[in-house]
Amino acid sequence: MKKISKILSLLLALTMVLSMNLGVLTAHADSYTIKINESTTDYKYEAYQIFDGDLSGNTQGSYVLSNIVWGTNISKDGTPEYSTVMTAVKEITIDNSTYPFENCTSAADVADVLKDLSKDAALLQEFADVISKYITGSGVASEYKTDHYEISISDPGYYLVKNTSAPDEDGVYTRFILLVVGDVEATPKSAVPSVEKKVYEESYNSVAQEISDYGTYFNDVADYDIGDSIDFKFIGTLPDNLSSYSTYKYVFHDTMDAGLTFDSDSVVVTIDGTTVPASYSGTTNYTVVYDASSAQTDGCTFEISFSDILSLVDSTGAKISVSSTSKVVVTYKATLNENAKIGLPGNVNEVYLQYSNNPNEGGSGDTGTTPKDKVIVFTYELDVTKVDGTDNTKTLENAEFKLYKEVSGVKYYAKVTNGKVTGWTTDPDEAAVLTSGTDGKFSIAGLDDGTYFLLETKAPTGYNLLSDPVELTITANTVNGQSWSGTATDALAACDSNTDPDSASLTITVGTAKTSGNSTDGTVGTTVANNTGATLPETGGMGTKIFYTLGGILVVCAGVLLIVKRRMRNA
Repeated sequence: MKKISKILSLLLALTMVLSMNLGVLTAHADSYTIKINESTTDYKYEAYQIFDGDLSGNTQGSYVLSNIVWGTNISKDGTPEYSTVMTAVKEITIDNSTYPFENCTSAADVADVLKDLSKDAALLQEFADVISKYITGSGVASEYKTDHYEISISDPGYYLVKNTSAPDEDGVYTRFILLVVGDVEATPKSAVPSVEKKVYEESYNSVAQEISDYGTYFNDVADYDIGDSIDFKFIGTLPDNLSSYSTYKYVFHDTMDAGLTFDSDSVVVTIDGTTVPASYSGTTNYTVVYDASSAQTDGCTFEISFSDILSLVDSTGAKISVSSTSKVVVTYKATLNENAKIGLPGNVNEVYLQYSNNPNEGGSGDTGTTPKDKVIVFTYELDVTKVDGTDNTKTLENAEFKLYKEVSGVKYYAKVTNGKVTGWTTDPDEAAVLTSGTDGKFSIAGLDDGTYFLLETKAPTGYNLLSDPVELTITANTVNGQSWSGTATDALAACDSNTDPDSASLTITVGTAKTSGNSTDGTVGTTVANNTGATLPETGGMGTKIFYTLGGILVVCAGVLLIVKRRMRNA
């Protein structure tokens, strides 16, 4: 189900695309405005000065900040938890090999390294991570203005702007650095990843799917036999501002209805087509948490947890490149089991994504969550009534059948326990025997839509055994594709048994006769008729004619014998 949730469009980025508006500053200008183009009313921004200095420029509007010193919101001497700010900045490293600030001795030197903020996003990220630990005092708060936020700055300099509120479970924190020597305008990028869930349905495919991320035959709705192994898929994205994080937590939380059984050994993870092993040589890429002893955090069925999706390695130990445009795909299998719901409300499987949302903590702190995305699996029940071929109001007991389906020319016979399919076998001796009761009925639940055959193996006493199996087809008009609303009745619309078969969502066809089913309880029904055996001979009827014929034959034979004897005497 492709969620286009309103809340996603409102969430702020962890990094901003900056559009600097350096207009001509007059000599009497005593304030500058940081404008944040965001219509959400639930956030709170604060700006903290990290570098101060003297503003100078010319009438052409070219301004510079000189004589730079640490800003009013920076603790220069450090805290019990940290070293002095200069020592900490000098220890910043990129890839554990480059120390861009190691020769700096003053705030001006540090600012000189950072003078072009757009050139090195990784360096800016590391600097922001470190400098955030030395913020002190109160920042300048924002004010909401109809469709954007404004922060009024009285002193030019470099500012760290933070979103200090996360209004709900999907909220994100913001951190970015601006050079303020005039009015500055910033527009947020998407900071929230997304997740979609799909289920394999081999009877439905479209060209659009083949060229999408979903994959051939993966949709929102499917139907299966109980006992079938079903393929599921997660498709996760990453935020545009992934580079703002030094680590990034990324956890899929999946919850299944009781009718689905998770296969923990079937999990496969790929990122941009590269297979990601669960671990390699002591490095853990992700963990699969799926039983009670593992204590899933929210009671879900299982979790696929990446403690840091930025530090993955492949099957050779080489680092896997992960960017804001990467796609994280997880495939796994689950079995439709004996607890499956028949018909509506279906068997639902839903997922949501938990992700880092606070770069101020490097990604190791707070997390947000996406909305849930669902898929649904249906299964159905066949109700059969055995009746007299002449009087279909007369039901017949003790008729025995076996149910089978054909796949690529091979017959698969149903195994049944307590009226529900438990599996399929190619050995007819292992097939379940379905026996009509005193009311002439038997049922078999847990069937996919498709074509099946009822093979009568024992007729009721006094009736002829059917010479051919009964072919029947169950048809379910489910809503396939990628746009299911998440409501079960939208996937298989409810209808009663009197609905016109041509417009019903669930039908059964036997021969040329199509009958509506009931999608609410997932049932389709049919009758199977038996005729009585051949009539026994009666006196004066066919039996007498048989005796006449035999008598005539005997008379002829006696005459022939008599003639032969006479000729033998004359000879």
